Amino acid sequence: MRRVRFCAFLTGLLLAAPALAADGWQAIQQQAKGQTVWFNAWGGDPAVNRYLDWVSGEMKTHYAITLKIVHLADAADAVKRIQTERAAGRNSRGSVDLLWVNGENFRTLKEANLLETGWAQALPNWRYVDTRQPVTEDFAIPTEGAESPWGGAQLTFIAREASTPTPPADPQALLAYARQHPGKVSYPRRLTLPAPRFWNSCSSR
Repeated sequence: MRRVRFCAFLTGLLLAAPALAADGWQAIQQQAKGQTVWFNAWGGDPAVNRYLDWVSGEMKTHYAITLKIVHLADAADAVKRIQTERAAGRNSRGSVDLLWVNGENFRTLKEANLLETGWAQALPNWRYVDTRQPVTEDFAIPTEGAESPWGGAQLTFIAREASTPTPPADPQALLAYARQHPGKVSYPRRLTLPAPRFWNSCSSR
């Protein structure tokens, strides 16, 4: 059994609110009071949905911010919306403020210059981020503070002990094993949700 960790990221969009102010977090909190933030997130997990609903209530209670959760079947839908807004000349205050993003969608947005950079490390809770994890690079592209990890999970590889007493310990060994045993190793298809996590985990090791 082999576990590979990955991070889920929040990404800030250029088409959303202006960049973080430089005069301290308290000033940012004051500026945010009464505002609405549109958070586009994958909506396929009921437990995550309940958590986000709770967070929305806490933001309203403690910070007077209305956090609107947009549940997505596929984050690529939000990416297309962002691209459409930019193509239409909408260069500020777009429909997406924060996006739960995977590596592939991050790359698409970053290469199109559609992300606000430099804000992630300004977050007070950045001090809790384990920077030993690959949090400054996503899909082999430097994040430059354009996304912040907000959760963690892990992929688990399972092997039959009888046929694989010593399972592959890293991606290179897994590839070698797959070549030696055609048809014996299964992995996520490219267009399924776990696929980017699988490939990103392999590329980061």
